[in-house]
Amino acid sequence: MIALANTWVDVYRSTLDSGYGDTIDDNSGTPLSAGIPIALSESSRLVDRPDSDTPRIVRTVTGRVTGGTDIRAGDRLRTSAGRWLLVDAAFAAEGVALAPDLRLGLRHVTY
Repeated sequence: MIALANTWVDVYRSTLDSGYGDTIDDNSGTPLSAGIPIALSESSRLVDRPDSDTPRIVRTVTGRVTGGTDIRAGDRLRTSAGRWLLVDAAFAAEGVALAPDLRLGLRHVTY
């Protein structure tokens, strides 16, 4: 990994049937992968909306893991601190000399 990892995550992908015909996330089972080093970065910006006088703070979370790591959009990540993140996007840039990191677009979720 090119980026410097600042925490570890467990990857969850499995789902369950709720009994009512709905699919729900299965966060109680064994993770698909555990102890994956990740570099998490959070940023925020102030956004003005035309329909409101109150400015909003929009937070974004990005992550970088070693290229080739099996993380996909829709996966759930549990950090070493116990926070949950949902993977919105996973993509790798083209690398010439080194294998590029897998970049993740993330958002905080609660379970």
